Amino acid sequence: MTTLTILIDERWPTPHAADWVLCSPRGFVLQQGRSEPLHWPAADRRVAVLSGAQVSLCSVQLPKSRRQDRERLVAYALEERLPTETDRQHFTVLEYEEDRAVVAMVDVARLRRIVDTCAAIGQPLAAAYGRLQYLPRLAETAVCVDEGEMRYWRWPDGSGLAEDLPRQGAEAVSWAALKARQGVSVQRILGPVPVAKSLDLPAVTEEGQKTLHGFWPIPATSLMHGQFAPRLSGGSWRERLRWPLWLAGGAVALHLCVGVLSAVLARQSEAGLNAKTRAIFEAAFPGATIVDPVLQMRRQLNESRPKNGGLRDDDMLALLAALADSLAAESRDALTRIRYEAGVLDVSFNSTVDQQQRQALIAALAMRGVSGQVSVTGGAGTLTLRRSTP
Repeated sequence: MTTLTILIDERWPTPHAADWVLCSPRGFVLQQGRSEPLHWPAADRRVAVLSGAQVSLCSVQLPKSRRQDRERLVAYALEERLPTETDRQHFTVLEYEEDRAVVAMVDVARLRRIVDTCAAIGQPLAAAYGRLQYLPRLAETAVCVDEGEMRYWRWPDGSGLAEDLPRQGAEAVSWAALKARQGVSVQRILGPVPVAKSLDLPAVTEEGQKTLHGFWPIPATSLMHGQFAPRLSGGSWRERLRWPLWLAGGAVALHLCVGVLSAVLARQSEAGLNAKTRAIFEAAFPGATIVDPVLQMRRQLNESRPKNGGLRDDDMLALLAALADSLAAESRDALTRIRYEAGVLDVSFNSTVDQQQRQALIAALAMRGVSGQVSVTGGAGTLTLRRSTP
């Protein structure tokens, strides 16, 4: 999903032109430039970065509270520190640790104008951030970045300040920065060397200062929440559903692959069993034509048993034994007539055996390899039993 990051200065949308950067889903820069919205490249989502003093950061003390109550508590805590009414400011809690929170503040009317203008020109925003949010928060280190006509400060407690660059010949550090520095513990400066010298603090090496260039890593918390929460378009819904659909499709594909593999293994197992059965039949009955080894072997055994004093599996006694095993204990004296002929046993029941009991008996006989059905000639009270054919 490509992201178009737009740098919104304090005068936008007058003029309409703005700096922008188009990044790939992995965060690589694809294009960058400055142009009016008509010439902004197409992207899956658009992100605004508010430069200058449009967004400020402060550190406030907050009691432990629920997430939904924090914005109200922040407004109460900052009521005496702000020159305007708190209802004219939009607050976003960026960090919350123990009893302190880092809060981003932006003018409600200004943020509303930016959001509505972008929506009106067909470039709806998915998120918005302040330029100060992109500066790292470092322990005991003040971060100072000169960019364009602005200077940005980020203090160790998470608060931040945006101010105009000092004019040539003026003091390297403004009065506002000196005042803000008094309330925090600063041991070093990550920024311009003249600033470090003016504050009489050591400066971080050039390797450390390289981390300050660019503002493309996206912070975790967007300013667009509450009344500014972005409305999801059809494309946004598709983007949100893309990965769940991919996962669902992968699960279905995996299920199909497992099913196909199981079927192949079952086929191979069946083929192995059939080959083993044919080998056993050939060894037992050499020279016989093989059509259905199991059925043929059963028939051969049935023909051999009487010659050796045994019973066929469809003899009367064999069928009666299966019937006796299937009958319930309370079915004593339930039989009224028994008739056997050519492997078929007809059994008649008295009126105490109802249809439900006969159906249960048929199911029990089927488990023992005997098929039972209501006799055509004997009526509903007679069952015809015969050995099931595989």
